[in-house]
Amino acid sequence: MSGELRKDVIVRRAADLRALGSRKAMQYQNARIGGEAEIVVTEGGPQPRGVTEDFLTVAVTDAKYTRGSRFRARLEAGDTGLRTKPLVSQT
Repeated sequence: MSGELRKDVIVRRAADLRALGSRKAMQYQNARIGGEAEIVVTEGGPQPRGVTEDFLTVAVTDAKYTRGSRFRARLEAGDTGLRTKPLVSQT
């Protein structure tokens, strides 16, 4: 067996690592709820999406922001992940 792992061990360890990665990603996403973020809109249309400066995907809740737009927002928990609440500038 010259130092090679059995296939069942490899499969189990890979599944364990994927599960750990998913848990850590969810913990990080949850920790960002309520915080501010810079958003870049990556998808327009009826359900626009964007990405934060730390690469979290978010639902864009204000249709005035089109693909390529940038804005600051507070992150909120949505039905299927994070969503944005645009910040109103005080100028």
